[in-house]
Amino acid sequence: MSAVAGREPGHAGLIALPLHHDMGLIGVLTSLVRGLGLVIEEPGTFLRRPMAALRLIRDAEGAHSAFPDFMLRYLAARIGEAAEPDPQLFRTWRIVFCGAEPIRRRSVDAFLAATGRWGFDPTALVFCSGLAEAALMATSHRYADAGTSFWTDGPATAACLGTPVPGLDLRVVDESGAGCADAEAGSVRLRGPTLFDGYDGATDHRTTWFDTGDLGCLRSGRLHLSGRRGDRVSVNGVNVFATDIEQVAAAVAGVAECVVLPRGDSFAVVVPERARRIDTRHLATCVTTAFGTAPEAVIEVSHSGIARTASGKPARTHRAARLDQGLLR
Repeated sequence: MSAVAGREPGHAGLIALPLHHDMGLIGVLTSLVRGLGLVIEEPGTFLRRPMAALRLIRDAEGAHSAFPDFMLRYLAARIGEAAEPDPQLFRTWRIVFCGAEPIRRRSVDAFLAATGRWGFDPTALVFCSGLAEAALMATSHRYADAGTSFWTDGPATAACLGTPVPGLDLRVVDESGAGCADAEAGSVRLRGPTLFDGYDGATDHRTTWFDTGDLGCLRSGRLHLSGRRGDRVSVNGVNVFATDIEQVAAAVAGVAECVVLPRGDSFAVVVPERARRIDTRHLATCVTTAFGTAPEAVIEVSHSGIARTASGKPARTHRAARLDQGLLR
């Protein structure tokens, strides 16, 4: 990760994620390994005063951080509130790793538009995929432009997650285990020296392929993910991914966020309440038009009603169980 980031003496890092979050924990450890200065900001304080936290590393020779997609959206909104830009604030930023959750083009576009006046270099943004079993980062792609760094296929747009970090092998295979052709979707597998020994105490994934549980494809050798295997919903024989539906639903006016809950042969779209009500019929129509299948339900809930995992991802299984029990309103 340090090699990808180009960390050097005199550089400094900013961690504003919880230290139990993968990107928070590993961000601290890589800074310690490289002997770099590091600012650790309490997440609640960062959310209340993000600009003050960013100024703490303003004078570093090179600045590094990690922002999942939701932080890109949040910072774009907060920076946009500032009356006058500070053109030097992001001038020394060398790397912003973006991963841990699906990377939305809308979030990236908003972040780059907001930070451009503050001196941020778009190529400092690095899309990455990873997993705890690989000591976090597995692939990386340095942002070039929207056309190169995103791929649109039908109603959904996927970020380019790049090529494996040095030392890792990656392949995409079909259900028989055979390698997939270019742009053909399949299961993503990894092996290499940063992979863990294995869950069974006998398999060493440094030399044996590990099934990550992710589905995606390679386009010209670069990884594009569709989603987790468990987030795929088969409706009338057609596979759709929860993350793709969420992307389309989030583009509907007034929707800040949504979570799709697989329900057997169908799915429900859950929208957290914000400052305005959502036209649920219109949202259902947009999803139906995009994917050729209608959601079983579109439900508005309180924002606090969206349970999340420790890393901030929606707890789909837990929410689906609550819905089945009639407890999600």
